[in-house]
Amino acid sequence: FLTGQTGVEARLEAFRSGGDDYLPKPVVNEELLTRVKVRLDRSRMLRDRSDKDTTTGLLLRRAFSEQLSAILAEAQRLKSTFTVCLLDVDHFKKVNDTYGHLAGDKVLAGLGQLLSRRFRVDDLRGRWGGEEFMLAFKRETKATMHLAVQRVLDEFRSITFSGDKGEEFCNSFSGGIAEYPIDGESVFELVKIADARLYQAKKRGRNQIVLDNDIFDEVKSESSEASVGH
Repeated sequence: FLTGQTGVEARLEAFRSGGDDYLPKPVVNEELLTRVKVRLDRSRMLRDRSDKDTTTGLLLRRAFSEQLSAILAEAQRLKSTFTVCLLDVDHFKKVNDTYGHLAGDKVLAGLGQLLSRRFRVDDLRGRWGGEEFMLAFKRETKATMHLAVQRVLDEFRSITFSGDKGEEFCNSFSGGIAEYPIDGESVFELVKIADARLYQAKKRGRNQIVLDNDIFDEVKSESSEASVGH
């Protein structure tokens, strides 16, 4: 509130009404701008904290989904492409059971830090849930990003983690990739295809990234049959 009223009751009423600050006139422009800047910085900090996963430092699923929808809208408008990749840490339950839950958190944090250091600033990296991670790459094909994610997998496999009792172990992840618009024209379709290819990577022995079209055809066929049956 910027006002000429300086009484205590006026101040209290301003704050009761939801005011963040109360400045009596006349106000120095520099002071007003500084107060606004402080609140903007604080708001951004709180938003960043609420959007980020504390273990991995990556976007939470809700925040990731919102930004992914924006990428889809941009791709539709510009008639460009983008790629999503769903990752899953291999044998994560076994890691927790064998080396302890703190060791499991170290694995998640290690992969989160690795993903944060790789790729471009405007690429999305998020924790999809549990030991699953989701990536999104603007204006990139799945063939190009398959190579990039494969390099991250190679690097992740070389990291040595320590268990709760000092044991040393390494880990890997599996992934599935889908590209807009050839694999799907909505976020739901793309995630579904990426998830199907992730499942195929696990069936093939894990520790790999799959972008095969036969999985896409299989899921599309199932969806068509379901539509006909309905």
